[in-house]
Amino acid sequence: MKKKNKILVGITVLILGIVMSCVFLLAKDKDKDEILYREYQVTRGDIIVGIDGFGSLKLEGDSQMFENEFIIEEIMVSVGEEVKENQQLAKLSVENIDEQIKKLTDDLKKSEDTYNQALNNKEIQQTNSLTSWQDKTNSTKAIYESKKSELDKSISNLTTTITAKKQRITELEELIKNGEEAVPIDPNLDAYKKELVEITKQLGETETELSTAIHNLELLNSNRQTEINAENESKKSYDYVQNESNHNSDIAIDAAKREVDRLYGELSKVNKLKKDPYLYAGSQGIVTEINYKENVLVDLSSPGIVIGDINKKEVLVSVDQNAIIKIEEGQKVEVQFSAYGDTIFYGTVKSRDLVGKNKNGTIQFDVYVEIDSQDKEILPEMTCSTKFISKEVKDIIKLSNKAIQLIEGIQYVDVKLTDGSIERREIKTGFSDGKTSEIIEGLSEGDVVVVES
Repeated sequence: MKKKNKILVGITVLILGIVMSCVFLLAKDKDKDEILYREYQVTRGDIIVGIDGFGSLKLEGDSQMFENEFIIEEIMVSVGEEVKENQQLAKLSVENIDEQIKKLTDDLKKSEDTYNQALNNKEIQQTNSLTSWQDKTNSTKAIYESKKSELDKSISNLTTTITAKKQRITELEELIKNGEEAVPIDPNLDAYKKELVEITKQLGETETELSTAIHNLELLNSNRQTEINAENESKKSYDYVQNESNHNSDIAIDAAKREVDRLYGELSKVNKLKKDPYLYAGSQGIVTEINYKENVLVDLSSPGIVIGDINKKEVLVSVDQNAIIKIEEGQKVEVQFSAYGDTIFYGTVKSRDLVGKNKNGTIQFDVYVEIDSQDKEILPEMTCSTKFISKEVKDIIKLSNKAIQLIEGIQYVDVKLTDGSIERREIKTGFSDGKTSEIIEGLSEGDVVVVES
């Protein structure tokens, strides 16, 4: 009985072994038949390498601003609103304008007083200075002319006296000669001789006196010329001081005049603004920014209300400091808007900021890209992805890098043939963007390359 049982167990084990072997072999064949492959199509197209970024559409804007610092009474438009040329955008407070007119009028009156005072000060200074100089020179001139007049009169009188005495001497000499020759002798002969001696003596004294007067006149004239020379030198110093004084006066006058003119101009502008206290749109477009607030003074440093030109669209992209040095004006850009899926728009770099801005703790540089909208409705603030093209190859055979195998430095692919069989081929690649490679040799457009999943 025991022997029978052992035989039965052995047979059971043998059957189980055969069954398991069959199952294993069947399973192995089944696995071999069910290998899964991922297919990659060899295609023709372009490979582009560039710098990726994200941005949004902006409209090239024109800032509409008040020129004076007044309180804004009313904002008459809102962001996103389409406006027409010359449409009213905001209104200033007329009450605030009236206050400014009063202040400017008071300031103008004070400035005019200052200007007139500066003119008067210059005139008074010039008059006083000239009077002082003339008094000084006229005094020395009067003294000279008085002395000269006395000397001229004395010389004239002495000259007349000498002439008379010389004439009398001639007469006496003739009388004496005739008296000595007369018979009998002229009884007045001795008197003539005595008078001749006396007149001759007087003539000598008078001539000496005349010589002294002439010398004194020459000395007076010489001293006067010395005075004139000194006055001329002093006049140069006087003129220099006077010119400096006039220059300083003119500076004060010009400054006062400029302030008067400025206030006149300001007052004219404010009076005009009172008649028309509105800010107008300079062109048709869409309001993209409003930097004014009601009941608050105008901030002259702000761009005011910005009107975007719907026909001048640009994409604003922020890139990091590593990317900005690889971007230049005129560079080609591909743009894909979220609203238009895979549609690619093309543009060029219009400009780039050369000073970075701290955005959320990182330094970012703004880049502005002009795009061709292709007649699509692209609206402000629509978001997009961008690629700043650094290099591109066009119309080439290409394949995904995932389908390319590298074995001992040689590139291979497994090509699926039309009969379903797999053929391994060696290939050569060219340009690559890291995801897709240019195929130079080994494959043709339309080939299917497989990779085991």
